[in-house]
Amino acid sequence: MIHMRGMRHEDTSLWLLGGIVLSVLIRLIPTMVPEAAALFRTAPFPMVWWPVILLCFLPSLIGIESDKFLRSSLSAEPV
Repeated sequence: MIHMRGMRHEDTSLWLLGGIVLSVLIRLIPTMVPEAAALFRTAPFPMVWWPVILLCFLPSLIGIESDKFLRSSLSAEPV
């Protein structure tokens, strides 16, 4: 959720979204543009690495999200 408190103009959220899009594009340049990849000596991960990456990543993601869910459900006040 993207929300800015204290901003009075509706067009300020467009600046926020524009900044997010610009930062994502800048982040992708060293990998996706061949000249920049050569300059920074970067390369995309080979496809055979992705199962290992996901197997290492998913347990921590599931643990963190489970912790957040449990904390929010235990601290919620009954209606």
